[in-house]
Amino acid sequence: MVSIPASHSSMHFNPRGFRCGPPGYLLKRIAFFLQIVWTAATVNFFLPRLFRQDLIGERMIKLVRSGGARGKGIGDMVEFYNEEFGLDKPLWQQYFT
Repeated sequence: MVSIPASHSSMHFNPRGFRCGPPGYLLKRIAFFLQIVWTAATVNFFLPRLFRQDLIGERMIKLVRSGGARGKGIGDMVEFYNEEFGLDKPLWQQYFT
């Protein structure tokens, strides 16, 4: 029988003999990872919206200036894409969808 030193009494041994921390450690790491992912996604969502620019409209105008599209119907295209991407909805609905 193998005796476990007192300093390692909180460690668990799996069947192969490798030490692994308490199960709570792994759960804390996973929870911390999920919190970081949520924070990064939230910052990534709100950062472009802080400036209140019409990014789709600006992109369409840039496309027309470069000769990639005709200037006719740009307003309709912007309206279509805003609807398609849900940018015409309130901010809280955009965040949760």
